[in-house]
Amino acid sequence: MLLQIPFSYVMGYIIDFYNEILDFQINFLPLKFLVLAAAILCTALAAYVVVTMDLVPNPSDGVVRALSYAGHLELGKAKFRFDCTMVAVTAVISLAVGHRIIGIGIGTVLSALFIGRMIQVFSRRMDSCLKEIVEESKGVYNFIV
Repeated sequence: MLLQIPFSYVMGYIIDFYNEILDFQINFLPLKFLVLAAAILCTALAAYVVVTMDLVPNPSDGVVRALSYAGHLELGKAKFRFDCTMVAVTAVISLAVGHRIIGIGIGTVLSALFIGRMIQVFSRRMDSCLKEIVEESKGVYNFIV
């Protein structure tokens, strides 16, 4: 799990790089929701694949994986509960400190509500396939080592 630290820095640089390249504004509201829906799908798929294939997760997905394991919950349910809790904690802190909700918009709320649910969908559809890939890769790794 110590790999999370360097991978976090690398991912931060990659995100900054793409933020520079994809610097555009969308002013058409239906298109904003379409892009948000695509982002939620991509984020859910990436989180599901990273955690299921036992790759190096980002810190929040590592916490979700630990909560899922400790609480005997499906990954999607743990992600849903974690995200909603984080949004609620952020709202309480921002109300306490700033006397208004700061940093939580409709995209944040929709992401919290739907990423975990989409992970559940991916899990139902892809679990056996990904677990088979993981088992095969462990066999290849043991053979090489």
